[in-house]
Amino acid sequence: MAGVLSDEVVLLEIFRNLDVYNLCQAELVCSRWKDIASCNSVWKQKVEILCKSRKTKPYLGRAADWKTRYKQLVCGRLYPRLVPKQARKPTFEENLSSLQTAPSSDFIELMVKSKRPIKEFIQFATGKKYIVGNAYYLHTKAETICATKKILLRDKKTQHIYYGSAVRELIGLVKGTADWNLHPSKFDPRITDNYHIFVQSKSVGRMLVPRTQLLYKTKSEETNER
Repeated sequence: MAGVLSDEVVLLEIFRNLDVYNLCQAELVCSRWKDIASCNSVWKQKVEILCKSRKTKPYLGRAADWKTRYKQLVCGRLYPRLVPKQARKPTFEENLSSLQTAPSSDFIELMVKSKRPIKEFIQFATGKKYIVGNAYYLHTKAETICATKKILLRDKKTQHIYYGSAVRELIGLVKGTADWNLHPSKFDPRITDNYHIFVQSKSVGRMLVPRTQLLYKTKSEETNER
């Protein structure tokens, strides 16, 4: 009969109006209810309601689905720690002293004059094949810095280049297992006053910012283009 709603549509509408506790209880009734109650549209609505109460914008982030994203927002962690939590946080000076120095001869500095894709720019500037992972762009604006990206510090006076896990501690990426949207103004002044921050690029299409420097590692890191 025309106009008659299917029982799946009816269940979906019912589940949308349940609170989270009762929605989770409904998932336990049977596999069919679980599939419908776990639907992305249902949990996206729950995320939107939660974010509205916190006055934040809802987004999926690194979560595979909206139900997982809701769990992350409530529990505060989506993935387990890669390393055990340290009993004492290293001081700024300790982190600075633990940095490793990279040979300056391993890098060439390139000036970005116009907005161009990173692969196109590197190949034009060097005349060589672009190797993903060898380019480090100057950090100039708020952006998400993936936990798998390497970060370099270059001393403004000596031009020495430093690297190591302590770099993340120094600029505020203390957890190291998540992505953080950081603006340069949020970094410790002891870093921004004395160092330039360069972030590893793992893409071929990233648009470079005009009038900035780019460091390109001439020695291959055995990365594959993707």
